[in-house]
Amino acid sequence: MRGAISPRLPLDTPGATRERFVTALNAGDIPSATDCFASDGGLIVLGATKIHGHKAIARALAQISECPGEIEVVLSEVERAGELELASERWGMRLRREEEEASMSELRATMMLHRFEGSWKLSIVVLDSEDLTGAR
Repeated sequence: MRGAISPRLPLDTPGATRERFVTALNAGDIPSATDCFASDGGLIVLGATKIHGHKAIARALAQISECPGEIEVVLSEVERAGELELASERWGMRLRREEEEASMSELRATMMLHRFEGSWKLSIVVLDSEDLTGAR
C-alpha cells in the first residue's frame, strides 16, 4: 500500500536526496518527492516534456507514481564539483499488471543536484524511457 514515508531521510548529502526521491516515488508520497526539488527545479520527461515549479512537478510525479511497479536503482554514476552533483542512474522498474506476469522495464534518470537553502536539492531531473508512460 502506498502512503507517506516516515521518518524523512536526511537531506545533508546528494545521495540521501536521490534516495529520498526514489523512496518517495515508490511510496506514492508525492509531497516528499516534490520537496526533493529546488523551488525553481525542473523535470524533463522523455526528452520533450519540460516541467518547472513545484506544482507542475507534483502533478507529473503523481502520474509517474501511478505506474504499477516499483523503482530499483540498478546502477549509479556520480560526478561532483563543489556544490554541484550530476548523477546518472539506471532504474529497473518491475511492472505488474493484473492479467500478466511481472516484466522489468528500464528507465534512465539523470539528476543535477545543488545545495539550496542549506540542503541538497534536485535542480533538474531528466527521465528517459518510453516504458515510463506506456507509450510505444
